[in-house]
Amino acid sequence: MQIKKFIGNNVIEAMENVKKEFGENAVILKTKKVKSNGIMGFFKKEKIEILAAMDSSPVKKTNKVKNKDVSNSLKPLTNQKNYEKYNFEKNLDQKMESQKNILQKDLFKDNFSQQNDDSLINSSVDTNFSNFNEKEVQRYDKIKDNTIFKEVHNEKINEDIKELKELVSQMNKKIKIRFEENVDIQNEYKEYFHKLKESGLKENNIIEFIESLDEKIHDEKDFYNKLYDYFKKYVNKFNLDEKINIFIGTTGVGKTTTLAKIASKIVLEKDKRVGFLTLDTYRIAAVDQLRTYAEILNSPIEVAYDDLDVYDAIKRLENRDFVFIDTAGRSHNNQQHMKELEDFMTQIKDIKKNIFLVLSANQTNYDVDKIIEKYSFLENYNIIITKIDETDRLGGILNILKANNISYITHGQNVPDDIQEFDLEEVLNKILLKE
Repeated sequence: MQIKKFIGNNVIEAMENVKKEFGENAVILKTKKVKSNGIMGFFKKEKIEILAAMDSSPVKKTNKVKNKDVSNSLKPLTNQKNYEKYNFEKNLDQKMESQKNILQKDLFKDNFSQQNDDSLINSSVDTNFSNFNEKEVQRYDKIKDNTIFKEVHNEKINEDIKELKELVSQMNKKIKIRFEENVDIQNEYKEYFHKLKESGLKENNIIEFIESLDEKIHDEKDFYNKLYDYFKKYVNKFNLDEKINIFIGTTGVGKTTTLAKIASKIVLEKDKRVGFLTLDTYRIAAVDQLRTYAEILNSPIEVAYDDLDVYDAIKRLENRDFVFIDTAGRSHNNQQHMKELEDFMTQIKDIKKNIFLVLSANQTNYDVDKIIEKYSFLENYNIIITKIDETDRLGGILNILKANNISYITHGQNVPDDIQEFDLEEVLNKILLKE
């Protein structure tokens, strides 16, 4: 038997080369894609390589038997190994024609291109045929039937079509949404897009909201309801369930006033005993301000001048139901101050506590993002949004809500009235209805 490789630019051309040299009865052993030699290693082209075999043994002439079945006149070979080999060669010959047709399709290439065993070239005929074991025969049968591969192939096509349709649908919606300011496009979302963008809601969050809609917006009320349904999944109910409560944030966001508002509500509405601890020894006015609130609430106040004083101060306030700790305002751009705060939080990491990061509603989206990034060393903290009465661009609150839990919002300087637990419905009213 002769075994040889044939190369062509495609399957059809390679098969023609096989036919020219080995004839119609050639046995196709393997096919795969190969790279042709290019110029200095470049411009290599992909070609098809077919490993084919042809029985070179002389054909024995037999006398024609009239009116008899030729197959009945063939006697079994005495050598069992040769007999099995003969039967296998015979089966391969029978599969040749269907196999050639399949080779002209990508299905055959995909099934056999992964096989790469060049040892077939130099091995003996017996070794070649021994490699074609029962599994190989089954593989040929599967290719001949083509049923399994057709099912898988059709299923894959259907999945690809479905994915393509979804992608086109998304792209169409984005094309409708991402319009230019100077282009007059009739779009059912245009009015709402601009309204949310003017409120301070980030464009990517607006687009995500619009893309989530299953049906068109009918009117302002419908728009409000859909916006509420979209953002309500980000709202987590907050409970002040820890004794120790620490307030941190940048300078000027209203930490001390916010702290006093929450403490006052607990004293007046829940009849709880509170204590105060300030770490803000940088500003005398801050200590005096907190001392004033403590006197009004008839509550003790402690001052810690370094981290070691904190544990002693907390111990002195252990008979209180709640302890509110005021920290110094830190610029998120001051690396030294941020490092000091991070060290402090590390030292008290074993104390059960609520941590509140206080942000101002009149800070820009950029500044808020940077502040949250700088405070990323905090774990399990809540956000308080202050001064929502000082800006009309409250959409930034929704930007924060998507990534962080908001516990309170404040809307004035009055203690304790101008604070409330976060209410999505009220925030949306202020954004959309300007209430």
